[in-house]
Amino acid sequence: MNNETAKVIQEQIGYVFKKPDLLEQAFVRRSYSQEHGGENNEVLEFIGDKALDLVVVKLLAERYGSFTSANDNYNPNEDWDEFVSDLDEGQLTELKKKLVCKHMLAKRIRMMGF
Repeated sequence: MNNETAKVIQEQIGYVFKKPDLLEQAFVRRSYSQEHGGENNEVLEFIGDKALDLVVVKLLAERYGSFTSANDNYNPNEDWDEFVSDLDEGQLTELKKKLVCKHMLAKRIRMMGF
């Protein structure tokens, strides 16, 4: 990957890598690294999957959840400040699966022009 390509990618995602080599590694498939040496993207992919899960769960919690203290009838002397959600665990799981599936991620990548 040349410097111009790396610059364009970083501009598109709105992030400048402190270690630009990681950006290049993110695009290296296992088969390529087996033939040409170096590290592939599998461990980075694992870490990225967990980071993506965290971000999506945070967004779902913000969108569909709240604390009971946000309700008008909350009394701090009598009520617990509990987290409640408009969706149950199964519904949240299904929504998260749809948001992080390969089809959705591929669509977003195409939208970004990669």
